[in-house]
Parts: sequence; structure tokens; C-alpha cells
Amino acid sequence: MVVVNRMVPAVKGSPPCDIPNEHVAELVRAYPDRLVGIAGIDVGSGFGDPVELTRHAITKLGMHGIHISPGRSALCSHPGDRRLYPLYEMCASLEVPVMIMTGPHSGESLADTNPIHIQKAATDFPSVNFIAGHACSPYLRELIAVAYRHQNVYIAPDSYLFLPGGDELVTAVNGFLADQYIYSSSYPVGEVDTALERFLAMPFAKSTLPSILAGNARRVLGLGSTQPSDRGKSVLP
Repeated sequence: MVVVNRMVPAVKGSPPCDIPNEHVAELVRAYPDRLVGIAGIDVGSGFGDPVELTRHAITKLGMHGIHISPGRSALCSHPGDRRLYPLYEMCASLEVPVMIMTGPHSGESLADTNPIHIQKAATDFPSVNFIAGHACSPYLRELIAVAYRHQNVYIAPDSYLFLPGGDELVTAVNGFLADQYIYSSSYPVGEVDTALERFLAMPFAKSTLPSILAGNARRVLGLGSTQPSDRGKSVLP
């Protein structure tokens, strides 16, 4: 199980999320055979320098990646903002992924969650894996296209899988996207077991389940040697 921390200040009426990454690290140390941590990094510098906090989280706390919310930070921006590039450079050097809060509540405007911004970051940093949490809803179809073009873009839709457009994502996973989908429960929005039951009720091909439930996450987080397959790569020209 991956414990994803979110670190954002109270910006424009949104509630703060300020659980220390050290707390997540303590949880992981208590259950090292069951938990993996992703650090929350405030890119608006409300809690310190994001680049140095990332270095500390990965090299000292043992985290396996970072989570950022550009639109919920003091930057009030998007993932393609060049002010984030020093942070992406750090992640490239540390070989860890960047998980991004997307979706309809990720910024002041729906335009902030348009995956065109993720495409820009993925193009400029091809060695960094970018994980789109909440699947850029309501731009899910556009995100699928971005992921098709960029193998370093991953989709983790959690509960947004069950909103309009989720059926198109299932079709994509059963075709060319099986190696770029990462299962996520959306806990604590819902119970872990219930989320998994709803997910397994979706018409995913059984051949994709080992990758989308575990293999892709293990590869991106550096937990194993699972390699992407060639499944579905010839579905589209």
C-alpha cells in the first residue's frame, strides 16, 4: 500500500494539508513490509524550499516519490510552469516519480488541470515519470492521448474512474495503456475494500490486472524489476 502525503497551505479558501512527511516516514518504518511513502511537497514554498525538501524526503526519509499540487499552492499554477523545473530536475537526478494532483478541484480554473500542462513537463523531462492523480478529470480523454504519446505519463484515476469517461479509460487500458495505469483507491474518500470491489467489477481484461494493480506501481516506484510489456502497442498506428 502506498501512503501519499499532500502538503499545501490554505490558499484562496482551500483547507491546509500540513501533515509532516516525517509522520508518513514513521508509518512506513512501523510497517516496512506493507507500506511505501510518497512525500507531500508544497511547490509554493510555504513549508520550505521544495527542492531541498524533496532531497531530504528521498535521501533521508526513504520516500519513493513526491506529490505536488501546483494549483493549490501559492503559485496558483499548473504542472507545466517553468518555476517547477528545478524540482523536476531534482526528481530526475534522484530517479523518483512526480505525482500531481489534477482534477476539477486542483486549481482556481478547470484549465489548470488540462493535461497539456503535463505533456509539456513530460516532454521536457523524459526521464521523470509523471503520475496524474484524479486523471485530469474532466479532461480524461485528452489525458489518454497524452499518455499514448508519452510513456512517462501514468494515470491514477481513483474514484474518478467511475465518473463519465471512465469507460473510455477501461477501453484504453485493455488496448494500449495497460503499462501506464496505476490503481488507486481514493481512501479515505471511501473504504479500501469497497474501492477494490468496485474496481474489479469494471470490465478490465484479466491479462491487464497484474500490471494495473501492482506491476506498474512497483516499476515506477523502484520497488522491483517489472518491465513494461508490448501489450497493445500495435492497437493504434
